[in-house]
Formats: sequence, C-alpha cells, structure tokens
Amino acid sequence: NTATTNTATTNTETPDTRTAQAGTSYRVHAMPEQAAGPKGLSDPNPRQELARIAEFHRQLARLEHSCTNHRELLSAVLELQNSSPHTLGTLLVSRSQEGDLTIGRHNLNRTKEQIEAIGTWLLPKATDSLVKGLPVIATSANDRMECIAAPINIPGFVAIVSVLNWPIGNAERSVELSLLLSIIRFLESAARHYRAAETAKQSQLAAATLELIQHVQDSRTVDQACTTLVAHLKQHLQCEQVFIGLRNQSRRVRIKAISDVPILDANSETGMQMKAACEEAISRDEIGAWPPLPGTGTHQLLAHQQLSGGDGFVVSTPLKNRRGQSIGALAISGGRHLGQSTEWSQLVDALCEPVGATLELVRRNQR
Repeated sequence: NTATTNTATTNTETPDTRTAQAGTSYRVHAMPEQAAGPKGLSDPNPRQELARIAEFHRQLARLEHSCTNHRELLSAVLELQNSSPHTLGTLLVSRSQEGDLTIGRHNLNRTKEQIEAIGTWLLPKATDSLVKGLPVIATSANDRMECIAAPINIPGFVAIVSVLNWPIGNAERSVELSLLLSIIRFLESAARHYRAAETAKQSQLAAATLELIQHVQDSRTVDQACTTLVAHLKQHLQCEQVFIGLRNQSRRVRIKAISDVPILDANSETGMQMKAACEEAISRDEIGAWPPLPGTGTHQLLAHQQLSGGDGFVVSTPLKNRRGQSIGALAISGGRHLGQSTEWSQLVDALCEPVGATLELVRRNQR
C-alpha cells in the first residue's frame, strides 16, 4: 500500500504525467513492481541490516529516557535518522491554514531554494496518498535523491520525509522505510505520553492555583494576603525567594512582601531592584524572565538581570484585576537550573489574573 512517484523522463506510458519543473516530469506508480531500484545495485548483507535495525531501536529506547520534552526528543530522533548511511536528511511537513502541505522543519543540508524545490515536486503529488494514510516513495533522478514520505500525527506536523541518496537498491529502500515507520510509531507514542503528562500537570497546576487563592482570600488585610502568598509559593516551588509589589493610589509600586523577610527595607539595594523588577513586569504587561524564556521578548529586563546575579533565574508576571488592569507584579527567583523547567513559568502565568483579582478584593474589603 505504497504509492511511488518518479521524476525520470523515460517510460512515458503512464498517462498521469505533468511538468513539475522545467525539464522534469513525475508520475505515480503502484508498488512494488515499478518501485524497483536501478539494475546492477547489490543488496546489502541481510544480517548486517537486521543488526542495524536492532541497534536503531535500542538507540530510540535510550532517547525516550534521556529527553525531557517532545521538541528535544524530535530533534534527537531526526539526528539519529541522519546517521543512516543512505540518508541525506529529514523533512517534517506541516499543513498551512489554507490546507496546503509545506515543509515546516528539516535538517537537510540544502539551501532554502533547494528545499522549496523539493517541496514543489514532492508535496502536490504526495498529498492524496498521505491523506489516505499511505506512504509515498518519490524519486528525482535529476537531483539524485529519493524521498520516502509517510503520514505522522504529532503536534505541528502531518508527515515526515526521509531523503535518501539515489540510486538505491530494493533491500536498502525497504530497510529505510522500516526505520521511518519505526520512527513514526515511536514519535506518535511519545507525543501521546507527553500530552498525558501535560494534562496531568495542568490538573495539578489548577489545583495548586485554587488552593493558593483560597489561602489568600481568607486574609483580613492585603499585607497579610501578600505574606501568605509568597510563603505558600516558596514552599510549593522550592525556590529561593518570592516577592510581590502592588501599586498604591498614586500608581507607584511598593514591595508588599518578600518570602522569609519579616521586615522590609524598601531603600536597600535589593529592595530597590525588586521594586524595579515589578515595575518592569507591569510595563512589559506580560511574563518576563532572566535569562529570557524561549519565545518571550528581552526588552525591559535590566532589573531582572541584576537580581539574577549572573548565575540565578528570575521570572515575573503582572497581576491584573478582572478588568485587565495591572495592580502590581509577582516575581520568583532561584538557581539558574530552575529556569529549564516550565513549571515556574506556567504557574506564574496562571496566577496573573486570579491572584490579582483576589488581592484587589481583599484590599477593597479592608477599606
């Protein structure tokens, strides 16, 4: 059940022949008769190929235990795929909002124009088969490469393409197809595992947020609420320090609570840096960190950088009321290694509105 696309300009008996590029044509054939490699190629030693497949699976198993997230695992698997002696590189295919297939990621050593050219002759004819769940084998004699494309169900991608040296023998092609299908099963299984883990983490996050809000809203004063907030967050995250600053009636920021610091010295160097970090968080109007988190801006983070001390990590978020107005900021600091975990940023981001709304309610009731 594999469709084959050939770009050779010979054997024009097939009616479905169109021009993909100047001087290049392609056709769709059924497997296996017309998928055969050029005559004269010797097939590899079966025992060696079986040993290579077994070693490949062992390396996949090791990656499953060494990678901490799906993005890291995907990169490692693509690198492993490239270790095959017949492989030039791997392409990951995405689907655009318009429904067209596009090459979304690759590790093929080709220019951008060459990658686009591969997509131009491969993807239009591969789409129908991939939608039906069938692998596609496409050969470009002009480029001396063969592509094995197969559907995959992982976040952000709908197909994976192994780009091989051409010509290639039947047995070698079968091995490469087997390895590609193994990769697909492995990545899809890992994606399900990571999704389940993420769902469980989100449930724990929601429970932790609800518990924290309940402790805060039981406070009689806003100062007590802030003290409760930083103490519970420090205990939950096992970090070095948590502090919170709120705007007063003149909209100036004042540090309200610092974990494990009963008496605040607002004029100390650390106190001034904390105040500046809270002001940066409010001004940025989004989560911020130093070192910067992936996908976040790096502007207005000078105080964060100073507080990190060169080897630490600081993350902050503005606190907002139910009208979306910033009433203050919350910040957490710890060792640099803690910045590698997403738990901090996810929890801090989740606290932005519920904590802000609760603190405003406590302050209003206090008056």
